[in-house]
Amino acid sequence: MPAVLLGRLAVALDYQGRGLGGVLLADSLMRTARAELGVFSMVVDAKDEAAQKFL
Repeated sequence: MPAVLLGRLAVALDYQGRGLGGVLLADSLMRTARAELGVFSMVVDAKDEAAQKFL
């Protein structure tokens, strides 16, 4: 199954807690869809447990 890998996504400490991570994730999904790559999933490589909880 074709997939795209999102390796790193981060928000600077000063800007965390404002919903920017969700905005960045949504933007990456929209950019992938617009690129018409024919992928069926996005694999996110979470750095640690806190990052996994975000997803």
